[in-house]
Amino acid sequence: MVVWSQKPQRPVLGTLSQGTIFSCARAEDYPACAVRGLTITARCDVAHEKTRIFSYLPVVSLRDWWHMDGLSLLLDRAQREQMSSLRDTLKTAGHSDSILSVHSPRLVVDTLFPETNVGAQAKVRTRALAIVDAIEEIGSCQLPATTDRLAKLCSTFSKLRRVLMDELLKGKLAGFYFLPMVEFDGPDDGFVVLLREVRHLPRSVARAVGAGLVKPLDESGLAALTPHLSFAGDDFAMPIGQLPSPLTEHVMQSFTILFSRIGLEDLPTVYLSEVWERLDIEKKAKS
Repeated sequence: MVVWSQKPQRPVLGTLSQGTIFSCARAEDYPACAVRGLTITARCDVAHEKTRIFSYLPVVSLRDWWHMDGLSLLLDRAQREQMSSLRDTLKTAGHSDSILSVHSPRLVVDTLFPETNVGAQAKVRTRALAIVDAIEEIGSCQLPATTDRLAKLCSTFSKLRRVLMDELLKGKLAGFYFLPMVEFDGPDDGFVVLLREVRHLPRSVARAVGAGLVKPLDESGLAALTPHLSFAGDDFAMPIGQLPSPLTEHVMQSFTILFSRIGLEDLPTVYLSEVWERLDIEKKAKS
């Protein structure tokens, strides 16, 4: 068990409040997984019944996250890395990489490096084809991936996988917040809060979950709850943990910053490349 001062506390049954984690939540890309919900509605609104809906962020296991969002990010980075390698290969061989914007990588390689090449050109073709094979394998991957496919891709791109995991664990991956555990005295295998996906529960449903809600046995009762809850991973919707302070506030801060950030146009590339020369430090040091 992880030695962590911010372990989830025992939840207070009867209601959902900010920082409360409950079972049987929903997440858009995780319909068949056990999803938890992290309540983000302000405590004062809950206490004074000022809201008719309770907002929450979905929380998924780290394992499920790697099969979906994690792998999607890994594939995106791997695709950019392989395309960069192919461009470098073309430039080294004296060809323009702009051709990749109008033709597929395999057609480009077959045209510029035909099978009839021998010697050094043949080696370049072999290297370029290996890159193309990787690009096509990346493009053919369907999400969520099978465990075997995920393991193979994470092994192939192990360096990228380690960097991605490091960013997630250290809070540097935009849109996601890592928690070692979410349940009081529960497993510490790792969980990920999906900061970009805000979902809601009607007040009546939130109250029922807060008190403990068993999966309905009749079809009509289950159908009424399906838009709000998912019993794919659990049969009992209830509070399972309470994030302590200041962890709750830190999650909220990360969530707020994500949605309130302002994007500005990047400085011109030419300016960035010349700004050091403009300082003229080296010339002044010699004079």
